[in-house]
Amino acid sequence: MNDNWFYLDAQNPEATTKVGPLTKLKIESLAIEKTVQPDSMVWYPGLLSWIPWKEAAPDFPGNSPTHRCLLCNLQKPEEQMSYAEEHWVCQSCQTAMTPKTLDPLGSGPIISSKVPLMIATEQYAPFGIRLAAILVDLLILSALNAFLIIIYLFVFRIPESVIQKSLLINIPGIVLDACYQIYFLSQYGGTPGKMLFGLRVVSEDGSPLTVLHAAARYFSFWISALTLGVGFLIVLFDPQRRALHDHIAKTRVLIGPTSIR
Repeated sequence: MNDNWFYLDAQNPEATTKVGPLTKLKIESLAIEKTVQPDSMVWYPGLLSWIPWKEAAPDFPGNSPTHRCLLCNLQKPEEQMSYAEEHWVCQSCQTAMTPKTLDPLGSGPIISSKVPLMIATEQYAPFGIRLAAILVDLLILSALNAFLIIIYLFVFRIPESVIQKSLLINIPGIVLDACYQIYFLSQYGGTPGKMLFGLRVVSEDGSPLTVLHAAARYFSFWISALTLGVGFLIVLFDPQRRALHDHIAKTRVLIGPTSIR
């Protein structure tokens, strides 16, 4: 979770006073105190522009008139639901749960910690879609590397024979590949190929990848490649569809939209 949140001080007539950096938890506490309103503009690294708090956290109390129940998956008015641990549960589902305890604040029954929640399982990306996403990324990178070759030939006037024999000439292409993978994974949760097929890469606990985490996954990918493909085929048998580099870097590939950090 990004802890470099900022918000615009609504008490400033021009609403241009930036407050931060703050953790998301602090922003939420300010929202409870009404210092941050649903329409207050917030930003954190990765966003292209400032957005209203209600769009940054649509499930936070007061940011939306309706919410989806974690248990029955129905969309219901906020006044008919209870919010706890970043999840909404409707009163009907709470009443049906047994045993029940009373909310110490007097707002009604809450789910007992002894009762397991039936949470929908995550959908892991299968081998075929992951392979297709890798091929798309390879096509993009091949085009970028071809552009580098054109620059070598026609801008720097490097002879073609030198390009074919020199190992150093490949270094910019390797750096480009690393930057491509690490940047998109850390900022968007997926490369263009993965985003095309609706895939996203997350850490084991479901949080977005940091730059260092994305770098670890990138270099782990080459370990999978060095196994002559065996590291990739593990996806076919792994319960969470994780390849060797996913195990090394402690990541998972899920089916779901990517998001800007």
